[in-house]
Amino acid sequence: MQMVNVVAVKVSRYKSMHRDLSKNYFELFALPQSYAVDEANLSQQFRIRQASVHPDKFVNASDADKRLSMQQATLTNEAHETLKSPLRRALYLLRLQSYDPDANKVQLDPAFLMEQMMLRESVSEAPHQDDPYDTLDEIGDQVIAQKKAMIRSIQNAFGHSEPEYDTIHVMTQKLQFFDKLIAEISHIEAKLDDA
Repeated sequence: MQMVNVVAVKVSRYKSMHRDLSKNYFELFALPQSYAVDEANLSQQFRIRQASVHPDKFVNASDADKRLSMQQATLTNEAHETLKSPLRRALYLLRLQSYDPDANKVQLDPAFLMEQMMLRESVSEAPHQDDPYDTLDEIGDQVIAQKKAMIRSIQNAFGHSEPEYDTIHVMTQKLQFFDKLIAEISHIEAKLDDA
């Protein structure tokens, strides 16, 4: 009798894991499909899910169960990385609405692009300034403030009853510029630390 229960539990877990492969990332973590994400809840759901599908739990399982566990662990990691990133989360939400950012090309306004070029130039010249760290901190603070404002704008845009997906796409492109600039600042600071 106990053997039957063990088999039933394994079959149930296997079916459940297969169903999870068809869920979107929000469903996977039992979160509402929204740009606004409770990051603490996301982290908690990630840890719970990762613990249940981790390949180490399936070392004595069949090859099929091991493969499924690996697929689930990979899906869980990808879903977590996507939902915790404001940029990746926005692009994912656009795709869930059948809007393909790769197929829909958008134009950024020239004033924004010029500002980005000037900021990049300032960042690249910062190591040659009298106090490069202060220069980089000042630029970084400015870019972080712009990034936070853009994230709020994206959240507001997704909150409308009929979101303008092209407008949101433009905002994600701007957010990508901010992320790259912040990464470049960190890279230059690391090089300065090593020097």
